[in-house]
Amino acid sequence: MGTSRHAIRLSGPADLADICRMVNHWITTSHVNFRTEPQEVGEWRALWEAGHEWYPWLVAVEPTGEVPTAGDGAERVVAACYAVPWSPRGAYARTVESVIYLRPEAHGTGLGRRLYELLLTMLEAQGYRAVHAGVAQPNPGSDGLHQRAGFEPVGVFTAAGFKNGEWRDVAYWRRSLGPGASEPPGELRSVAKVAADLGVPGAPTTPGAG
Repeated sequence: MGTSRHAIRLSGPADLADICRMVNHWITTSHVNFRTEPQEVGEWRALWEAGHEWYPWLVAVEPTGEVPTAGDGAERVVAACYAVPWSPRGAYARTVESVIYLRPEAHGTGLGRRLYELLLTMLEAQGYRAVHAGVAQPNPGSDGLHQRAGFEPVGVFTAAGFKNGEWRDVAYWRRSLGPGASEPPGELRSVAKVAADLGVPGAPTTPGAG
């Protein structure tokens, strides 16, 4: 894992089933996601469709070695990293929340760091000024990832959720982008424009990407 075998690119509709399965693993087996019921692919499609033009959605994929068929591609998602609005209120328009998930076997491979570095680079180039991230505790791996990515701890919501028989704290991290608060915000650039400038590949067209 984490070698040249893995490609990082923008996500597309054909990736959403893989992402859903990956996140459902953590929903059903851990406390890192505070949902208590598995998600449906349709929820992911709605979230992706609502945000991917202005908020980057990135995936790390590996080849499956199989010929693509209807509903299945020749790649498998092993990690996903994306941004969503921090709040729908207008004054928060330059602040986003970041999310990252990896398959269990991808932990410790460096894929998370690669994804996060690209996500932050794209967000900065788009004109966003701050990224927030919440990490359900304990999660030393995620805490370390955010620290290495330049985030700073800003506080802890104690006993914010009850899952798997225990009250869980949520630690919050913040990363400034670009000039931060030193000047007013400028115009936002779309994901497509920034991806083209940075040479970030788009999602391939597959029989299941309709």
